Amino acid sequence: MTLIAVTGRKGGSGKTTLCAHLCGEFSHMGHQVLALDADPQQSLIRWAGMGEGLLHRIVESLEASSFDEFNVQVQAAAKTAGLVFLDTPPTFTDMALWAHLVADLALIPVSPSPLDIFAAGETLQVVREANVQRRSHRPKAWLVPNRVRAFTSAGREIRAALEGLGAPVAPSISLREAAATAALRGLTLAEYSPSSPARREFSVLARAIEEELWIKQGALLVQRPG
Repeated sequence: MTLIAVTGRKGGSGKTTLCAHLCGEFSHMGHQVLALDADPQQSLIRWAGMGEGLLHRIVESLEASSFDEFNVQVQAAAKTAGLVFLDTPPTFTDMALWAHLVADLALIPVSPSPLDIFAAGETLQVVREANVQRRSHRPKAWLVPNRVRAFTSAGREIRAALEGLGAPVAPSISLREAAATAALRGLTLAEYSPSSPARREFSVLARAIEEELWIKQGALLVQRPG
């Protein structure tokens, strides 16, 4: 199993949106995907309940009062899917901290604002503390410029600002109407608007993640689909 935690201290950064549409992309690429909603707001569960698409079939709620209970549920998910996404709470609750103790990759969406960039730096520190606790380089952290307005100075500047935080910066995701409309219908972009520019951005991001986790490391964390 490979586990990707979508994480971050600041609410409203787009964690659930990132998680949902990446589930759509990896499923389209042939991966067996499952998503666990660990956020008490249950936004991903609600999204999935608004339609009859992929998310309706693969999203489950995760509630736990201890790390052992949390880990049991994560490992149970691993028995049904090779790739598990974890949508975490917007604050450093126990659940959010536990996610870093089991994840292979932490995706940190960051909107183009000073407060978001500051919060991303705090999240990176939590990831690094998890690395120390695990005596491992995992989870690896990627900063994802999110809700960026294409072809603007703010869009260009956020990449430069994030590069200064000392973690890899992933391909950017723009602020696009199609992503929000897909959510209203309970769908992923891969289902709702497969040829849209919005979907292409998530596809590029998913391919970059796949390359990082299954190609660069030289050993498969899960069996790549044929």
